[in-house]
Amino acid sequence: MNSLIKDENVSRVVVLGGKGFVGSAIIKECEKNNIPTRPITREDIDLTKKASSSVIASILKPTDSVIAVAAKAPVKNLEMLNENVLITQNICSALSKQKVNYLLNVGSDAVFQDSKSNLVEDSYRSPTSLHGVMHLMREISFST
Repeated sequence: MNSLIKDENVSRVVVLGGKGFVGSAIIKECEKNNIPTRPITREDIDLTKKASSSVIASILKPTDSVIAVAAKAPVKNLEMLNENVLITQNICSALSKQKVNYLLNVGSDAVFQDSKSNLVEDSYRSPTSLHGVMHLMREISFST
């Protein structure tokens, strides 16, 4: 995150989920570094609705850096998992309509199998909770 904020080529940071705990902290850090931001909150757009992809695409610019924080979390049941699938699907659809400079997905260590060893980026992913499944689904979806 710090390298993104200090990158002189960043023209604007769009934070999907800009009002939550993590999203609002990102907005504050960007503002401290005089980086223009565009928070997109639950009050602005219901990301579970298919029409949200067109609205997001209309907001995005090719020079934007997008940080995807928006989620219904922690995922405790299948209904919440399904809502997160819709959110991810709609964000991916928006990004297919409007390309951006950079996409950062805020993930979770819940994607990894429990281990006594230190986790590293290429540690085996084997979530044991619906919350972990949601985060792994986001990682895979955003990387394709």
